[in-house]
Amino acid sequence: MRDSLAGVEGRELVPVVAVLATRQRGDDVADSLAALRQQTYGSLRILVACDNIDSESIRDLTSREASPSEVVCEVAGGSLPDVANEATGLVEGDNGLFWFVEAGTIPEPDALKHLVDELLQSNAGIVGPKIVHLAERTRVQAVGIAVDRLGERVGPLDLDEIDQEQHDRVRDVLAVDVSGMLVRADLFRRLGGFASHLANGIADIDLCWRAHYAGARVVVVPDAVIARPQSFVLNLVEERQRSQTQFARDQLDTALVSVSARQFPLRVLQILAVSLLQIVIGIFLGATGQPARRLRVLLSLPLRSRSLRGRRRQMEAIRSVSDADVLPFLHPISNRLISSLRSRDDDIVVTSGAPVIRQRERTYGPTLAWFLIALGILIGSREFIRSGVCCR
Repeated sequence: MRDSLAGVEGRELVPVVAVLATRQRGDDVADSLAALRQQTYGSLRILVACDNIDSESIRDLTSREASPSEVVCEVAGGSLPDVANEATGLVEGDNGLFWFVEAGTIPEPDALKHLVDELLQSNAGIVGPKIVHLAERTRVQAVGIAVDRLGERVGPLDLDEIDQEQHDRVRDVLAVDVSGMLVRADLFRRLGGFASHLANGIADIDLCWRAHYAGARVVVVPDAVIARPQSFVLNLVEERQRSQTQFARDQLDTALVSVSARQFPLRVLQILAVSLLQIVIGIFLGATGQPARRLRVLLSLPLRSRSLRGRRRQMEAIRSVSDADVLPFLHPISNRLISSLRSRDDDIVVTSGAPVIRQRERTYGPTLAWFLIALGILIGSREFIRSGVCCR
């Protein structure tokens, strides 16, 4: 598929290729495709990416309203980042934009127009929309992604806040969600696309983090709105619960890949100190799970040294700004310690289509810790208890 992407001078519109990842069948694909067809932006081509199982049904769906600007291609990838990598490889040319959309999400008619306008006005490399609940569009699901220096998300996966325009400000962020992400084609190819080996929910953070070090801006555009089913978030929550160690490893490695060689030892020591301190605090609060996993992942770092060196070499090849330029977009590590004082080891499970917080099975760690402290005090003061106060 050849894309005759032209320049963006004067009144000429920047050509956009929307990659629609069809991991689901039926109405989800049809609704998303209809929403793309209703976009008010005037230079949009749609690349419908599906696997060979769904290809026939998808071709039948697109043929009902055949358009020369729509192309169906078969891909093997499962997640949206994998599909995006494979689908964009079929598009030639670096002068346009890629827009990544999941089947089941519904962009508002002017969503793409707002994204393109802000990308050009801000001279950004990546922009992302405000994501709201599909069933209740007055509730905000996500507006950019906040991350701390440990590589871990700050805040919930689903804000679930009533939209009172509290987030309606264009601003620079560390990352935006892959769902609805608009990225310059030349930047996407320069970065090498998404890292396909990362867990779902980490690949978008990794791409945007690398974009920052390549000198590109990452901006969230709240005027551009995409509605997404809550089930997408619940599926991600379930996946994180099933693969907690992999998720912790990918978060940590992404953070360590980004820092310069000079800052690398310091960042490792910071992560080690924070993890140990959180474990000590967690013993008394019953919240040792996350820092313990992070510590195990950190101690197994030598086993992943080869792959980590490879990713760091790729980062050095694109690095054009210093750590100090990216640091303002990262939340300080101290916030992680504060949050550990307020948190407990809870499981997020999905019951009847809704997220439910369920406490882990009873742990005797906190009780045992306090018992040992009391026992130590008693043993230390046994002479005082036996003899009382000695008067001379």
